[in-house]
Amino acid sequence: MRKLLVFVVVAMIAGAAMAQFGTTYGWTMMQITLAGQPFDATGWSTDPNAPTYLGTLDMVHFFRFDGMSVNLWSNTEKRSGFHLCFNTYVNGIADVVGADYWVGNLVQDPAEPKNFSLTNTSGQSMGAVILKNGDEVVFDFWARTMDGEGGPDEWYKGGAGDPLYHASFTVGAAAGAGGGGVVGDGWAGIGVAAAQDAQVIRRSWRECSGAAFGPLLLPYVGGGGARGKREKAAVGDCRG
Repeated sequence: MRKLLVFVVVAMIAGAAMAQFGTTYGWTMMQITLAGQPFDATGWSTDPNAPTYLGTLDMVHFFRFDGMSVNLWSNTEKRSGFHLCFNTYVNGIADVVGADYWVGNLVQDPAEPKNFSLTNTSGQSMGAVILKNGDEVVFDFWARTMDGEGGPDEWYKGGAGDPLYHASFTVGAAAGAGGGGVVGDGWAGIGVAAAQDAQVIRRSWRECSGAAFGPLLLPYVGGGGARGKREKAAVGDCRG
């Protein structure tokens, strides 16, 4: 009986270790809309030293995404919430580090139970610094999905557990330069009114607890220091 129990435990550990991005789960499409333009994020650079340049984007204000669409698959056939995790840097200085935003609940395809999809059109603030023309913004992102029955999360991260994709843009009033995999005309950008701005500024950072954050959660305002120095700041570390 003891040998059987040991075998079962070892098998469970081995099974958990087999669950990995690109082998037992992955995504077929990750589209993120910035300044009214949808980009195919799965085509962005995986090299943190060479982010994909998206051109000049009309982001004079807070950095935010306007919407997101995701198609993914999982051999578990049990996925629920989808979370976007990200770091942002403005002119080489960390702005937000380790943010974890609940984008929404995934919808399972009844005909293909391994396939899931999600569409978010409410958007989300991704930075705290007020942007101005000429600012250079870099952002890294990764993601995770939750198991609807209490099982382990599935992480969409780099091979060393680092952020998966990296992109950059210049802040300006001009339309995007067409780089970075623009996939069409997309949704119209969602402006942020002054009243919303005041509300956003008052929002406080919540640590990466997996809670369902609101659509205008403003993460921790990083201040000063070189890129990456605030990875272990008091806001917590969302890399899992």
